Amino acid sequence: MIAAKQPKKPGGPERIDRACKIMKMIREMLRYGIAAELAHEHCTRLLTILTATEFKGPRRRRSKLELAHVEAFLPKALAAGRMSLALGTALQFESGMRQKDVIGEWLPVPAGEEPTGIVLRGRRGKGWRRWANGLTWADLGRDLVISKETTKTGSLVSHDLKEFPLVMSLLAQIPAERRIGGLIIDETAGRPYAEFAYARDWRVIAREAGIPDSVWNTDARAGAITEAEDAGADLDTIRGSVGHAQATTTARYSRGAIGKSRKVAQARVALRGEQNSH
Repeated sequence: MIAAKQPKKPGGPERIDRACKIMKMIREMLRYGIAAELAHEHCTRLLTILTATEFKGPRRRRSKLELAHVEAFLPKALAAGRMSLALGTALQFESGMRQKDVIGEWLPVPAGEEPTGIVLRGRRGKGWRRWANGLTWADLGRDLVISKETTKTGSLVSHDLKEFPLVMSLLAQIPAERRIGGLIIDETAGRPYAEFAYARDWRVIAREAGIPDSVWNTDARAGAITEAEDAGADLDTIRGSVGHAQATTTARYSRGAIGKSRKVAQARVALRGEQNSH
């Protein structure tokens, strides 16, 4: 952990976020080792130790993906032939869904279980991984309403895509014969994205669109929640739409919303006007 968080350059800031991602990856590798029965005893012991150990977390993020960012990103992605990145970003921003709930993830297939579904070989040919939890074309249905259980809380959230203009404009460009399997497919690999491949390819387009490196794809959720609050939606309604268990969690995702502040300021000015008229 100490080595992982070292500054990129002498005198630079510690890379706490990088260290946390490495620890997350190590935990995932250990869980995979347990599921695949690879050095089961050692993997279990190490995972138990890491689970009981507390590490300093990264500072709470303040960045958010804004509408202007998305509107700049989409045409760049389409011009590069990356409809997947355009549609994924539009879905994340307009629905507020987590990246994982849109693009899915690769989970280890337990030892002895038949590798069915969308699968690929693990690294160095060891074990299998199965794609799970991402959106498929079948999830859309004829009415274009998505109902999905979120990966983090298990809450059921529903979204009417007909209310998402950015998403609808992209869906209209996808022919019927391509509407099978996973919704977000890596054009270069011909299968659903791996987590880091999606973020890596997204950043390439984001830079072309002028989106600062400090703004991440995963900040789309914060952008959605902040825009919703600015639009006047109450916190509990937003909480339900994004699948948060607690409104306090939703509040943390609202980054610099100005809507409520404007309403308060306008109410105070109106009150002053009433008082001065008496």
